Amino acid sequence: MFDLTGEFWDLFGGIPAHERLVVFLCGAGLGNEKYKQREEVKNFLKSLKSVDVVLGEDLLDKKKRGLRLNLLSRQVDKDLLTVELRLALFAQLTVLMPEGPGAFAELGTFSTFEQMRQKLYVFVDQQYHKNESYVARGPLSIVAKRNSMAVCYYPASNVSGVFHHLLYAVAFSKYLKFNRIPEAKISVARTWFNDLMAYTAIRISEPTDFSKISRITGFNRSTLGQAMKRLRADHKIIEFARDKKIITNGKVVTSPFWRPKTISSRRLSKLRARFYGV
Repeated sequence: MFDLTGEFWDLFGGIPAHERLVVFLCGAGLGNEKYKQREEVKNFLKSLKSVDVVLGEDLLDKKKRGLRLNLLSRQVDKDLLTVELRLALFAQLTVLMPEGPGAFAELGTFSTFEQMRQKLYVFVDQQYHKNESYVARGPLSIVAKRNSMAVCYYPASNVSGVFHHLLYAVAFSKYLKFNRIPEAKISVARTWFNDLMAYTAIRISEPTDFSKISRITGFNRSTLGQAMKRLRADHKIIEFARDKKIITNGKVVTSPFWRPKTISSRRLSKLRARFYGV
């Protein structure tokens, strides 16, 4: 399956080599039965370009330097929760896997801060899906309300099910960092990002359909549905009622945030050829 999310950032020149995306990964610690799953996620993130992963326990390791952790660790003796909050604010992306008391406490804390919710992604064991617990109705509901892609349920036996969502989270976080987008414009920037991803997926696979676009981008039904609605309203795409096929109007969608502003037709042609195995 062609993975547009994994390739998407490279279409725009990537993140400069001297810049790194700092990801704060929270989850089950050593000794917890879910520790292995957090390790799989950590290794996947570390395999991505220009990504540095920081764990909560790194704050307690005096030998860990770099990423300004030495500045943060000076505060450990005062209040570990405050230090974690400072790290979450410093990082460009926070990935949380609530599998233990500590991670559930972090979820409750992080979800109450608007500045953190903007860059928080939560991956939850599928057994808790549609659970009527306080966690589901409270913190998870708050996070998902801001960004429906920010909460993902995965089968406990296959943590790789979150990788597609992680690619999206990393790509969007790099997009924010590289374009120096201020916090006040993140919601608007996310709309442009999602629309451009959906439009690009249509361009490389047209005539296409909703299911195929969803598989290419990794978008959930809500996120893709909203993007498609906006694209239809702006007359960027045409949908045929009879066979549900979707095509673009052939024009290039631009974004006020991207550098450069558009994807070149030559790059799109190459992606289209890759998608169809030409």
